[in-house]
Amino acid sequence: MGGNHRPRHTRELLRINADLLAHAAVIFGDINFDEAAEEYAAAALLLAQEAGAEESFAWYAQAKTARWQNRYIEAADLARQGYEASSPGPMKTQLAWYEANAAALLGDKIRAREAVNRAEQSADASHDAPSDLSVWSFPRERQALFSLSVATRTGDLDGALRAAELADRAWTAGAPTAPAIWAQIRVGTGVAHLLNGDLDGTAEELAKMLTLDPGMRLATVTRYLADLDRRLTQRRYQDSPLATQLRQQIHEFNAAALTEDADMESA
Repeated sequence: MGGNHRPRHTRELLRINADLLAHAAVIFGDINFDEAAEEYAAAALLLAQEAGAEESFAWYAQAKTARWQNRYIEAADLARQGYEASSPGPMKTQLAWYEANAAALLGDKIRAREAVNRAEQSADASHDAPSDLSVWSFPRERQALFSLSVATRTGDLDGALRAAELADRAWTAGAPTAPAIWAQIRVGTGVAHLLNGDLDGTAEELAKMLTLDPGMRLATVTRYLADLDRRLTQRRYQDSPLATQLRQQIHEFNAAALTEDADMESA
């Protein structure tokens, strides 16, 4: 065949490699290899742009990595760039939610709400209704997770609990369950209960996930728990036996996680 590649074949190979690198970046991030995730995501974007292919996967991988490294401004900006560069569909919606979440983590409520509006408009325009569990899918349960997180960070605790209920109803109705997303919903709901002054509600949510298989205890789960653990160190809980018990359970859960290091960064 002597290297007689047609331009369209070359572009297709570049696109495939870009998607594979972006996928690898997401996986590296899930197991706390953030440096590798960043390198793979950057390479994925370069290959996608060279191929003239869909860039959303690479932008998502970059935004995700920046977010978990607490580079929230960069994460929000990367997600916005990805949103603008993406074709209508689930990934465009997810990138808008990523911007909203990063903005909420920054405390920028105005930008967070604007990004939520873009996410909702994108979902309506593209009729997002994916049912698969691929890394690029954005099912309603994952949308609910972002909604829960943004609502919690912007002080809308009732909205956070409603988002969790939407996810639970979808699973009850037979939607496929991604264990890590389910676990994040449980922790996020626990945080919302805690901020509402309902420590028993937090304990109830945590109890549901303590037996999660170690292979499913991804960094995105352990970091959520690390955030809950820090909230339980507040002065108001210092004399609470239940808070002490919950912190011990969190430490044991994270210690058993299938990662090189149970990360304790902010979620």
